[in-house]
Amino acid sequence: MDFIKSIFAKKNTAPDHIKIKFKQLFPKAIGVEWCKLKDNMEAVFTEEGKEKISLFSPNGNLIELKTNLSIEAIPNPITKAVEQEGEIMNCISIFVPEVLNYELIVRDSNLKRYRISSDKNGSILSKVEL
Repeated sequence: MDFIKSIFAKKNTAPDHIKIKFKQLFPKAIGVEWCKLKDNMEAVFTEEGKEKISLFSPNGNLIELKTNLSIEAIPNPITKAVEQEGEIMNCISIFVPEVLNYELIVRDSNLKRYRISSDKNGSILSKVEL
């Protein structure tokens, strides 16, 4: 029984060099939770009221940053391009160093939902029915 308790009591944490890099990039982060994904480390946290997920390589480089956006915070070019497909239900910005894209969940007039990927200029990269 003690073995099982120890498994569930153990907190996932990142190596110190990754935590240092994280604090440099996200100094206002709160509620940080770490998880190991294969060889990488993922941090789920809140920064300035926005839910975020960051992924770091084993050497501490930021691989990806996802930010949950409110509908009002979606940039205008994205909104204009995607709302032609239907009602925007959800949006996440996805930053991979040097590239910013958006992933949106959209519902059409027939109540079908789609995952739409867009670049930062509003060009639709993909549309997949859910």
